[in-house]
Amino acid sequence: MIKINFKQMKHFAVVIIFVTGFLVSKNSFAQNYDTTIINYDKIYYSWEEASWMPQRVVNLYLFNSGTDTLSPLIKEMKNLQVLFLKNNLIQSLPLEIGFLPYLTKLNVAKNRLENLPLTFTRLKTLEELDLSFNSLDSLPYDIGKLTHLKKLYLQNNRLNKLPKSICQLSELELLNLSNNNLDTLPKEIRLMTNLKQLVLTGNDIDDHSKDIIKRFLQNTEVIY
Repeated sequence: MIKINFKQMKHFAVVIIFVTGFLVSKNSFAQNYDTTIINYDKIYYSWEEASWMPQRVVNLYLFNSGTDTLSPLIKEMKNLQVLFLKNNLIQSLPLEIGFLPYLTKLNVAKNRLENLPLTFTRLKTLEELDLSFNSLDSLPYDIGKLTHLKKLYLQNNRLNKLPKSICQLSELELLNLSNNNLDTLPKEIRLMTNLKQLVLTGNDIDDHSKDIIKRFLQNTEVIY
């Protein structure tokens, strides 16, 4: 005959229930925070939150945060599509920013940028780029590699010359160059036939450049 000690059985059952409950909770946690699940509508407003699971970050808004640097760990955010850094104190961007394969919108307006990293033109998925209100005196010589750009904001910088490759941005629809130090434009600008608006106020553009624009960009709204 088998004797059953009900006190021991009761204690054993409690242990089983406790352990099982722990495992269920642990599995639920893992499922809820599966790094493969991406919420494309979620916006992250702090670096601390975004860096916890960087591969899940699609939209990162760090404007008005007072930051003066962007961490090289930005490269871990492989699925990042929108990055807003407007109105901060950033003087330079890390090389790692060029390793964001899905970035479509980048806003670094109203910072203190004086140049762009060599890797910048690797951002070939960019469609909208805002670099306005900085201290840029030149652009990457190969900026024409950003072939998917549709909107480019460069107003209120210190640009005195544009690289010829900017005219290779064949999909560009809006180019704002107002309030720079430009007096001429590359003659290749005639190739930018998809350009819908070209803003040149606050520059002293020569008559030759104006003539090229008038002859070849007849469907472009030009604002002097």
